[in-house]
Amino acid sequence: MEGVKPIKLRIDGPVYAVAALLELAEPLSLRALLRAVEGPSGVKTVALNPEVLAGPAHVLTAAEYALKAFKRGRNAARSFHVEVMLFAAATREISRALPLMGPPEGAKRVAIVCIADSQRACLEHLEKVARELRAAVVPLRRNPEAAAKAAEALGLEKRELEATYAGDLAEAVEKALLSRMALEYLSR
Repeated sequence: MEGVKPIKLRIDGPVYAVAALLELAEPLSLRALLRAVEGPSGVKTVALNPEVLAGPAHVLTAAEYALKAFKRGRNAARSFHVEVMLFAAATREISRALPLMGPPEGAKRVAIVCIADSQRACLEHLEKVARELRAAVVPLRRNPEAAAKAAEALGLEKRELEATYAGDLAEAVEKALLSRMALEYLSR
């Protein structure tokens, strides 16, 4: 798991999150995924479609806003994983967020974010999920192709991307989505 490191979130009390990409040995079974992500009390794990994630800040910020929304009673969804997907898609429409952000059956790669009260718990649970899915853990990085898909699917306009003053498309999409997530959180 070289290059995969938890970060401390800006939430009351110690909360850590780690985002990574799982490269699966076999096509994804959603049933196996649901069993694998079940964690001990205090560990939250969300699986996402990496084909529409602009980068690690995209998924980590979505998880952070979802935690804040639940903590402050501003959540739009009843379940944490759906709330993360809503923020990742920068929308309140579950019918739009789930098909886009949910990992598809048969995928060969899955993005995972684990949240816990310690760095160790994050990493241990990530390792457990990877082991159960027979997957290699690699760092989640900015991906130009995924960023382009996210921009198209989420309706990011050229002028919105240019306003970020980013060095490349993936950075621009990530910055634009961070702004949209902030606005979504503030509008609740």
